Amino acid sequence: VTDRENACCEAPEGTVVTLGTELHTLEIEPGWYRHTQYSAEVMRCRYEFECKGWSASNLTAGFKATADNATADNAGGNATTVSAGEDLCAEGYTGPMCSRCHMDPPRYRASFTKACTVCTKPELSFVIVLVAAVVVAALVSAFFMRESLGRLYLRYEVAFLILKQNATIVLVTIQIIVGLANVHRFRGGSDYPPPYSHFIDAAQVASLDFFELLHVNCSVNGNFGDKLRLNTLVPLGLVAIMLAIRGAYVACYGGQFIGPGSSGSWLKYVFMMIYFLVPTVATTVCSAFAVSEFDNGDGTFDCFMTADMTIACNGP
Repeated sequence: VTDRENACCEAPEGTVVTLGTELHTLEIEPGWYRHTQYSAEVMRCRYEFECKGWSASNLTAGFKATADNATADNAGGNATTVSAGEDLCAEGYTGPMCSRCHMDPPRYRASFTKACTVCTKPELSFVIVLVAAVVVAALVSAFFMRESLGRLYLRYEVAFLILKQNATIVLVTIQIIVGLANVHRFRGGSDYPPPYSHFIDAAQVASLDFFELLHVNCSVNGNFGDKLRLNTLVPLGLVAIMLAIRGAYVACYGGQFIGPGSSGSWLKYVFMMIYFLVPTVATTVCSAFAVSEFDNGDGTFDCFMTADMTIACNGP
């Protein structure tokens, strides 16, 4: 053994060392992560509860070890698990940085706590039925009360216009604030401190992220690719539905589809819908280009998509 191999170095932040500690036996504090047992790169987890850490006290007699992440002492019946990778993840979390919900059983990210929560079946179906019921009830009520609502609107037309304009400004402003927070996080920044972070979490609903709002993971074990498809195709589908409704109306009652002699209000609502959904679509698309690299300790690096670290940079 050469002196170079015995050289000492300063322990990384997030580790606990004692006399004789070597790189592969580093104890990792809760809330910290390292990718392999040969890497000196120790990173703070996004949320402390995702990473349970590792110490010698984690070892128990007869612990089941695998060839990939453990070595067993056959004589004494003891096992030593590595202090890196998914061994550092708390229950319910998996993947690099323990950033992904373990899907056995299916889980989703709670909006306020950000903890992985076990799904209640059939959650997606219940949400869809509830939203559909509310929309149908609102449309039916508006149809039967259209005359009263028309008179009310004419009476307070100016007030309604001001309210609509102000509500639009508030909604778009909240979307921008939430979008900036998400971009800051994807660029490697930490979450904002409370109570501002609580406001951001509560305002996530304004981002109109269908994948998160509907808890799609509770019904389909999807990844960021599924979220990208959903958040980009749903707006296009809604536009197509509105165009089809307009086409059916013109076919049944006559008039122009667009242009002179047609009602321009339907086109206005199409553009309003696109206007509200653009921030979500843009944030989702741009998130696909952020990547995170992890040092393996042997001169190589693993690369993953920051938005979903189960997707490798060179993966499908």
